[in-house]
Amino acid sequence: MSVRKDSFEEYCRLCIPLLKSGYAVSRAAVVISKMSTAPRDVLSFSRYLIFMMQTGCSFTYAAERYYTGLRKTGYGALFQVFEVTGNLQRAMELYVSQGEKSSTLKRKLYGALLYPALVILGLLVLCLFLALNRDLFGFAAGIDSMYRTLAKAAVFFACWLTGFTLWLGRVFRINQKEQFFRIMAAALLSKTDLITCLRLCAVSQASLAPYLAQVSQLLQKGYPLVTALQQQKPFRHDDFSLLEAAGDSLQLAEAFHDCAERLERKNSERQERTMNMIEPVLLSGVGAVLLMVTREAILPYLTSYGAMI
Repeated sequence: MSVRKDSFEEYCRLCIPLLKSGYAVSRAAVVISKMSTAPRDVLSFSRYLIFMMQTGCSFTYAAERYYTGLRKTGYGALFQVFEVTGNLQRAMELYVSQGEKSSTLKRKLYGALLYPALVILGLLVLCLFLALNRDLFGFAAGIDSMYRTLAKAAVFFACWLTGFTLWLGRVFRINQKEQFFRIMAAALLSKTDLITCLRLCAVSQASLAPYLAQVSQLLQKGYPLVTALQQQKPFRHDDFSLLEAAGDSLQLAEAFHDCAERLERKNSERQERTMNMIEPVLLSGVGAVLLMVTREAILPYLTSYGAMI
């Protein structure tokens, strides 16, 4: 069994207000399964959850079996920890928020690609028309040179667009450090010791796992938590003044939560700046393609045609 990402996201969106109203997770699944306006995949997922939770499974376990992407994106551990602490709605809110950001990026990217795609398509039609009707215009140049120029422009734009897409993926990918701070905050609220919290984070945060293992070793040797974290490369430039001032596990959990919120605001600002750059950057790539084709393909034809007049 599997469910699409947008179906699971829609289930979370429907479930959040029910959980806020005091419904249990199992009861919320029953309510959603009876919604006539819910999509078919959401209804199927809610019925599956009801069945699995009746057999004693947790929401996270059932969700990971039905939607494998939950585990692959690292949100499985986040859901697990927040479910144990009784704050599953917060994990759903974070998941839905990330999904909305991804959807907004896709819409903006597709909208920005529409105009460049139309311009390039029109340019290709013009070039092919000139190449196929060279005898009509009395052009001496062959069609092979035109095809070579078009192929060169297509390869250039494809490489440029691939690099731009990879850069966007790097900016908008799930922030592992933010998830780490949130999991630590939730686990500490459930009275879990630091070493166990770090081990739990290492399971879901593959890129941070080696560093978290070193932090655990330093803690066992008697190092303070802040010192152990700042000795690791991913955390060297983070401000842990709130962690230093924390006196007990509750204050430490609040400090980790504040670190996560601060990092989320910073990432949101960077993503907003990036989204505003999408259209200008795409247009610059289209301009480079236009310049290349005009100089190497269209201009020689026009020059030849002008000389014959």
